[in-house]
Amino acid sequence: GMADARLLKQNWGSVTVSNRLENLRRRSEVGALNYRLPDGESGWDVAARMQSFIDELAGRPSSSDDATAIVTHGFEMRIALMVLLRWTASEFEQCVQPTNCFIADVRPNGNMHTTHDTHRPQYTLASSPTVRSW
Repeated sequence: GMADARLLKQNWGSVTVSNRLENLRRRSEVGALNYRLPDGESGWDVAARMQSFIDELAGRPSSSDDATAIVTHGFEMRIALMVLLRWTASEFEQCVQPTNCFIADVRPNGNMHTTHDTHRPQYTLASSPTVRSW
């Protein structure tokens, strides 16, 4: 396997214990994608990294039984799902943070099976933007 810097956790820059709550409040007001952490990244910066990584993966020769596991943090997992399933910013913002050790099985047809849902719902590219709780 390989480690790729594009999967790293969002750079929180100069967020400290003393200014963390204020930054989280401002991030909540403008949305996690739009808010740029001081001296750090915005969610869109993370999305650009993730898009680059996924585009590179998609361009590699593969066979029908190939699979790729992306191991990353919760926010970055939501970003990866946004890129893979072509969610809008609004759909992304409606998704709650995945729990620890969350696994999403995303298939080439755009369906996603989650391991933490009893009914294993599928989300397609045309799915309506409803609140998704994992």
